[in-house]
Amino acid sequence: MAVDSTGGPDETLSTADRLGWNVNVFWLDESPELAARYHCDQHVNKMLLEAAQVLCTAARQNGYERDFLYQATHTDHPVTSWATESRANWLELRDHASALNAEFKARYDHDDDHKSWTVIDRIDPDAIDFPGSAPTPKPQAMPAEYRDPDDPVAAYRAYYAGEKAEWAEWDHTDEPPWLDRYRTADD
Repeated sequence: MAVDSTGGPDETLSTADRLGWNVNVFWLDESPELAARYHCDQHVNKMLLEAAQVLCTAARQNGYERDFLYQATHTDHPVTSWATESRANWLELRDHASALNAEFKARYDHDDDHKSWTVIDRIDPDAIDFPGSAPTPKPQAMPAEYRDPDDPVAAYRAYYAGEKAEWAEWDHTDEPPWLDRYRTADD
């Protein structure tokens, strides 16, 4: 179950999200640091956990077994498949997770790393037997109306504005500067 920053159930998320049925990566900018900053308060914690789940699953699917890894999950999900298929993809998601961890610490004034980051940080990517090395296009795990095959950042911004912004909160940071533009585009 997803939890809010106090550890209680996060009632702002959909039932599927709260129960862990969904997984995603919100590529809200090409820069991992800006992408993390643009996440709403509810997602900074949640999406770091999801990144850890995907990275652990991808590592396991590529022969890297360690006791500290999270159990495999969402093995057939497009995001997990993407992270599994190439070293570059896995490292890009790791960079995204690192930025989310830094944002988590800064936004909530924590000295310690997020527990999910401590798991990710222990994974040795050089010990993972990836089937490929080159990056592949990012999956767009969203309704078709938001997808843009040429621009995953624009797609995720439109999806975020159209499906998440209504309940999202940025109490501990500023709203993304592009949010109103994408809200207007959806109206």
